[in-house]
Amino acid sequence: MNKKYLLSCAFLLLPFLFSAGCSTTNNSLELQHRLTKDISSALPSATCSTDFLKHSLLKFKWGQEKGTLMVVEKCSNGILTLDGLMPTGLELFQIIYNGQKVQYQEKVPMVHSLPIMEILFDSIAVRIQPKVLESSLPKHWTVKEDKNEMVIFDSDKNPIETFNWPKGRKGEIVRISNHSFSYEIEIQDLPIN
Repeated sequence: MNKKYLLSCAFLLLPFLFSAGCSTTNNSLELQHRLTKDISSALPSATCSTDFLKHSLLKFKWGQEKGTLMVVEKCSNGILTLDGLMPTGLELFQIIYNGQKVQYQEKVPMVHSLPIMEILFDSIAVRIQPKVLESSLPKHWTVKEDKNEMVIFDSDKNPIETFNWPKGRKGEIVRISNHSFSYEIEIQDLPIN
């Protein structure tokens, strides 16, 4: 499966950024993420099987909010690191996940809490096999995929999240529609010089 990633909820922090300040770290995050407002699930323990470094441009739409975020994703020795930056280069946050523990460092203070586990879930979801992803979901939830699309369905067969690769899984662009939290994102890989 393509090693594309989705940092799908990262845009949520943009409305809450007002000023830079001291960074904070939280090393005790639970390995749970929200699938809907009422349902949580375990974070997949799979992180990444091969080492890589990716730079991407994330464009989002969430209600009336629109914006852009730069993302650097790195995997080294099975440890996944996600760095979120403003297009100006200001570092916003860092997430480190080794499959058993999540470390989060906030570089810019935010008024509201950032949904770190949802960001991490989406990043992992596009990288692991659908059956592995499905095994981390609640009972009777399913993952269906075809050549260019992967959809997570709840136990009532309602679509929860749709991942789409317009040019196929080897293309540079991936789109996500989250039906539970009503956001849309397009992520485009950038060349690394």
